[in-house]
Amino acid sequence: MTDDAGYGVYGRGAVEPGDRPAILVVDYQKAFTTSGLGMGGSALIERGVVNAARLLKVARATGVPVFQFYVSFGEEEGGLGLWSRKVPKLAEITAGSPWVEIDERVSDPSDSVIAKKWPSVFAGTPLAALLNARRVDTVIVTGCTTSGCVRASVVDAFSNGFLTLVPEDAVGDQAQGPHDSNLLDCQRRYAEVTTTDACIGYLRRLVA
Repeated sequence: MTDDAGYGVYGRGAVEPGDRPAILVVDYQKAFTTSGLGMGGSALIERGVVNAARLLKVARATGVPVFQFYVSFGEEEGGLGLWSRKVPKLAEITAGSPWVEIDERVSDPSDSVIAKKWPSVFAGTPLAALLNARRVDTVIVTGCTTSGCVRASVVDAFSNGFLTLVPEDAVGDQAQGPHDSNLLDCQRRYAEVTTTDACIGYLRRLVA
């Protein structure tokens, strides 16, 4: 992904991944991968699920850890918090509902599965500690939505000191505009925006 005019020194460097990666799958749950709640099922998200599934198959075969995340807003998790003011529809995403189920195309019993309540996968979860315990130095962020939870997770991955890759075709949003603009800004500041095929090549080189 290339920079555009007017951003000066931003986006001039590149992120070279390390040798201990992990895959983060952000909210590829049925609330967002299907159209049932009116919050998902877009063509970009569908494309993201298909490509994430390809990447995850290689990750599992090469022993790279996979962390799955889903949001749930039942009262036992403290309710919606401030989400109730902005996105009250999220109240339907509760423990035991079909909307918290991870899409079967990307799920596997070997994955670590972590519930979250906030946009970033790092916020209020043990993720940073789990990655550090495994001596992970690089995270590949997949999932949805690009302009929301994916972007928040990319910023926090950067803030926590992890080299960060974002395969453009393995993340998705409701529309092309926010997808493109947020990835461009992530490329300028926080991460290397790349492709699923490039990430697959990287994982295979680690075990070659």
